[in-house]
Amino acid sequence: PFLLSIKNRVFELLGVLQEIALETRADSSLTQRGCAVRQQHFVGDRAWFTGESKSNERRFQDELTFADPASGRPLFCPWHGKINVADFRIHFEWPRPRGQTLIKVVYIGPKITRYLKYRRIGCTAEAFSRAKCSDCRALPPGPL
Repeated sequence: PFLLSIKNRVFELLGVLQEIALETRADSSLTQRGCAVRQQHFVGDRAWFTGESKSNERRFQDELTFADPASGRPLFCPWHGKINVADFRIHFEWPRPRGQTLIKVVYIGPKITRYLKYRRIGCTAEAFSRAKCSDCRALPPGPL
């Protein structure tokens, strides 16, 4: 179902990525304003944008690899913007290759790592969507 709060947060996060792209010089460095935006939203315990943990990067490497929107080649994108309503994410290419000012957004949707963790042990869609599956909460740490 459509949730206005998700739509609003998606546009807010995309706005930050757009601002960083606009504040990127041709040599890929950020302007002073771009550095401030990156510091505000990419750094700290409450950062809006983060990379996956190293263990999730290994565990979900295939699922975090998307088709490059420009070339169609595989593009590993563990960096994401967080939408806590319904655990949605915006995955994008970060860091960008030298000389690239655009930020390639490759996925907007449910949190991939959470969804796949639940699906791998056979959760029903209903239990997953309500996050009430006691089997899932009781998973031991480590690879699934």
